[in-house]
Amino acid sequence: MKGVADDHVWTAEELERLRPQDRQRLLDERVVTDVTTLPPDFVERVRREGRELMEQRGTASRTADGG
Repeated sequence: MKGVADDHVWTAEELERLRPQDRQRLLDERVVTDVTTLPPDFVERVRREGRELMEQRGTASRTADGG
């Protein structure tokens, strides 16, 4: 079975053919829990967009990076 390292894009048909535990394993392997493992430019873009959304919606005075 293909894994995360090969950057395979799974189709719905392929996923449906997998056993439920294999689908869950693929999902678990792709979940990022450590922001330091992500590209810095991606993290900054997500934080900037989060701040912009909060400003547009008038929510929370905290910044998207936890400040």
